[in-house]
Amino acid sequence: MNRKSEHGNVLFFILIAVVLFGALSLTVGKMLTGGSPQMVSAEKSKVLADEIVGYAALVRRTVQDLKITNGCEDDEISFENDVVSGYEHVPPARDECKVFHADGGGIQYFVPQESWLDGVNTGQPLYGEWFFNGKTCIRFLGTGENDCEANGEGGDEELAIFLPYIKDGLCIAINKKLGANLPDGTPTVDLFNTAWMDKFDGVYEDGGELDIPALGKLEQCLEEGDNNALDTFGVIGAKFYAKILIAR
Repeated sequence: MNRKSEHGNVLFFILIAVVLFGALSLTVGKMLTGGSPQMVSAEKSKVLADEIVGYAALVRRTVQDLKITNGCEDDEISFENDVVSGYEHVPPARDECKVFHADGGGIQYFVPQESWLDGVNTGQPLYGEWFFNGKTCIRFLGTGENDCEANGEGGDEELAIFLPYIKDGLCIAINKKLGANLPDGTPTVDLFNTAWMDKFDGVYEDGGELDIPALGKLEQCLEEGDNNALDTFGVIGAKFYAKILIAR
């Protein structure tokens, strides 16, 4: 038996494996460092979409837990935190009903990443912030029908979380992930908003209407429309992510 031939074959296969592994490593390296921009952009957008949708889902679960476990009423839920101001209740909310308090929800306020944001609206209010609002009635959700009530009491306004001014490609990736009746992920232009940029302080009241086209969906990425200058975040064409925390 020719042992030298066997050893030669083994070395040959090992050499082939090393070459193939090296080629694979080079390809992956190029993808991660920009060697294939379109692929990197698409894959990165999917990862970032997972981060945004995942964090919003965590906040919603926490809010639901506070209601069920701690007996918090809808108007007791508090988003007071140490990063951004404006969410303090008067009188103060119980610690057990605070999403970002150790005695309440116990989760951290996660500052939106620069990689999520469009980078062109940095001077706008709420840029780089998660925005929690209780003045938005979502049409066809909860008790809100085609036309939300305007009774001044906020009986059909939802508790919602928003992330304004996100990147166009990321908005598309979010919608594709959600399968929100948008095959190509293109955000729907929202034309039902009014000016209501008040942070939630425990008070639900009439403010604006928001139309999430995919009926039955609690979240979607939308494009800021033009409703006689009474738009949501102030920049026509800006993209924003919305998720309902409590449907009322």
